Amino acid sequence: MGTTQKTLSRIMGFVDGGMLPARGAIAELGAQQLHCDRDDLLGFLRFFETRLGDNSLSHVGDRELSARCGGGYLGVTLKAVQFRYLALDLFHGVDTRLLDLNLHFLPDELRGVFDLVTNYGTTEHVINQMLAMKTIHDLARPGGLIHHDLPMGGYHLHGYFNYNPGLFQDLAAANNYEIVLQEFSAGDRRSSPDFMRRNGYADATYRDYGIEVVFRKTADQPFKIPVDTISSVTFTDAVWTAGVGAEKVTVATSIPIDPEVLLARMPLRTLHAAYFSKLRRGISDRLRRL
Repeated sequence: MGTTQKTLSRIMGFVDGGMLPARGAIAELGAQQLHCDRDDLLGFLRFFETRLGDNSLSHVGDRELSARCGGGYLGVTLKAVQFRYLALDLFHGVDTRLLDLNLHFLPDELRGVFDLVTNYGTTEHVINQMLAMKTIHDLARPGGLIHHDLPMGGYHLHGYFNYNPGLFQDLAAANNYEIVLQEFSAGDRRSSPDFMRRNGYADATYRDYGIEVVFRKTADQPFKIPVDTISSVTFTDAVWTAGVGAEKVTVATSIPIDPEVLLARMPLRTLHAAYFSKLRRGISDRLRRL
């Protein structure tokens, strides 16, 4: 999906709010291109001139400035303002580690060392969502930020996945993330693809919707896979106890952090069933202790 002035603004906000140290370490999933106005890029460079006490950062020639904000790699600009930077991607590039999020586990030397981990439109292209989210978690240091900016709806011919807001609530609950920010955005209307219209898609036009979430990783703990049991209280955890192959799987049945989201997602009958299930377990535990 690439990055824009909004990305630059967020990074400045993280630094200004004390959530991201100047000269900190940033890991990017997919080496993203930057598309913004030249004035926006100059404003970003001057912001870091002030923070770092280096008045040379904005002394960039017109040609290089145009190249950076007209599709140049974001990593070049992040390094220019003295962030330590690494991208994980499928092709060779500057400061890029070759890693397939479908297949490869993170090397030990990259675990827990980054102040900011960004997912700016990368994981929707990855089939192995569990490993992608685990990689993001493992990259971030305790106290570090995780920034997702992803498609939520529309994007009919872009990537493999759109993201339900409930996923991020459950990721946060399972992994003790603090939700720093969550925002939604909508694009302009566009014509629906002809092949979809011919095969039953009812709307002649549609919008692309985006979801943006920022987490703070609050604890040094293994990644836990959230399990969606919100619409049912009938499940058996024995399926997880043996692990999968040689790898042990750590899971968490998750209740959304936001009570409004919980009530919106959980049917009333499930709330009743959950209450009485908890009550029965409490009575059974009390009787066993007698």
